[in-house]
Amino acid sequence: MKKIIYAMTFAGICAVGANAAITPKIPSVDVKDGCYQISTAAELYGFAAVVNGTSGQTANKTACGKLTANITVNSSVHESTGEGWLVKTQGNLIYYKYEGGVINTTVDRESWTPIQGFAGKFDGGTYSISGLYLWITSNAGFFESISGGAVIKNLNIRDSYFRVEPENAGGLAVRVEKGNGKLIRIDNSSFGGTVAGGYYKNRTTKNGANIGGLIGTVKDGARLVISNSINHGRVFSSYTDRAGLSKVMDEETLTGTNIAGLIANVESGAVASVANCYNIGTVDANSGSSGLNATVGSAAGTLETDNVNCESGTTGCTKGKDSTNLTSSFNSYDQSNVFAYYDPETVESIIGADSHPGVTISEDGLTLTATIHDDATTFSIPQDIKVDTVVFTRQFTAGGYSTITLPFSIESSKINEGANTFAKLKEVTEEDGVFTDAVGESTTSLEAYTPYLLTINSAELLVSGAVTLKKNPESATTTVDDWSFIGTMAKKRWQDDDKKQENADELGSVYGFAGSANKNNLVIGSFVKAGNKVAILPLRAYLIYNGSEPEKKPAAPGAEYAPAAVASIDKLPESMRVIIVDPAPADTDEDDNQITAIKNLKAPANIVKSDRWHDVTGRSMNKPKAQGAYVNYRTPVIVK
Repeated sequence: MKKIIYAMTFAGICAVGANAAITPKIPSVDVKDGCYQISTAAELYGFAAVVNGTSGQTANKTACGKLTANITVNSSVHESTGEGWLVKTQGNLIYYKYEGGVINTTVDRESWTPIQGFAGKFDGGTYSISGLYLWITSNAGFFESISGGAVIKNLNIRDSYFRVEPENAGGLAVRVEKGNGKLIRIDNSSFGGTVAGGYYKNRTTKNGANIGGLIGTVKDGARLVISNSINHGRVFSSYTDRAGLSKVMDEETLTGTNIAGLIANVESGAVASVANCYNIGTVDANSGSSGLNATVGSAAGTLETDNVNCESGTTGCTKGKDSTNLTSSFNSYDQSNVFAYYDPETVESIIGADSHPGVTISEDGLTLTATIHDDATTFSIPQDIKVDTVVFTRQFTAGGYSTITLPFSIESSKINEGANTFAKLKEVTEEDGVFTDAVGESTTSLEAYTPYLLTINSAELLVSGAVTLKKNPESATTTVDDWSFIGTMAKKRWQDDDKKQENADELGSVYGFAGSANKNNLVIGSFVKAGNKVAILPLRAYLIYNGSEPEKKPAAPGAEYAPAAVASIDKLPESMRVIIVDPAPADTDEDDNQITAIKNLKAPANIVKSDRWHDVTGRSMNKPKAQGAYVNYRTPVIVK
């Protein structure tokens, strides 16, 4: 631990109708794990001076600060009257009326110096900052601006007052700026107090604009993710008593522009993602105002929301909830739904790391992309990683069958816009004592590390939206009776000869999927018994029979494939068809399932004309009208 000594003075702040700032004495500040440890008001001002460059040294915009105690800058900025809070604005008997009477008490107070251009990390821990006060012409908030890469969490501001004449204020931050283009994250933070704008003075009225309970404006090019955060303060556009500042002031509302409980304004070209946030504070402005809202005032840019609410009865709250339901919804929110974000340290630890082979993580400043490489021999995710985009380099046979094991959960409608069929293994059927068909049941809800059969409409697997790459499980297996459908997370090889023994005991029981033709003339779209010296790559799946032990025959010297192993009851054929059925409706028997896809239908040898039709037994027929599987000149056709 080292000590940093600040030798500095604060200039007085020109605040309308307010006292000059009290100059604090800056003590030494502990630095632990790279963060300034802040436990007093003086240390808080000292941290602001470090970031702003007013401490006699170059501004440190990426500084890290952490609260280690509750801090009160000014005692009782708001006083309770039984009807609401009163804001004491200065020391010469001038006060602000806030939903109640007035209290005439002379109090000196220290003005806050907003932190400017912050791109570091600020952690409020389990503590709060109370009694911040600033009355100024513009830009009032805890942060004047936060920039790309900033991470603000657990910041709770209480009993504080920010007023501008006339515009640009936010309880947490006035502006969110692009900076270096990186994501800005605010999590688990809140504001309680007053944020106000506008004035009437010298017969001139100025309307309040861009006044937000949490954030004033998200600027063009910035990307903000704000989650699990609350405003419970008052936000309004107003002017003071027309008699001026010589007596107690009585607030009246003005027409405002972008007056909101959470974010006042999202500019064109900006992206604001808001998840699990709510406002219970009062939002006030004249009825002719624009952008007057309990949550977000104006969004010319991109606004993404999930579980963003307000309390019923609040101005601009069209679909609010009562306080009990609001709190319940907030506390029970599934955090996996929060929009993808990582602080800079986490991003740096993920990008380029060799701890997740088979995956490359990259960022463009705003989005995190995972590229899954098909030429990798191992796929491993040691921790859950939420990414905005996932890209597969694997090439598929368009319109054909494949097997796949996904490292994330997703609805099938978000893959290739739903133009696919995914199926879980349902059964392996047999006829006359021999297995004939691997039957899959189609599904639309896909689970991470579950093996699936897949038909796809293109050569690429295109995923829409953010996903969470899940930590690898110990196994990825679906077991049905004597069969296991096993998803792979590493390349697996089968070999049984004098040179090498590798999974040799499984040969004769293993079926790999024939996704493409090769020199052995495998039938595409069927499960084929694995021979000697074959392998399967990660994120695919294979079948293995776990029933009676097959009797093996040794491989011929130099042979590419071992001769077929013969099961003791001749159950294991050289290949099996793949059939996918729709799930049985809840009110019918399973036998009513409808076949939606079938592969490896062999056309009868006597088919010679392109307009000839046959059923699956080879019988000649006219063009079918009923649903089912048919063959039209050697081509399998499904009629639905």
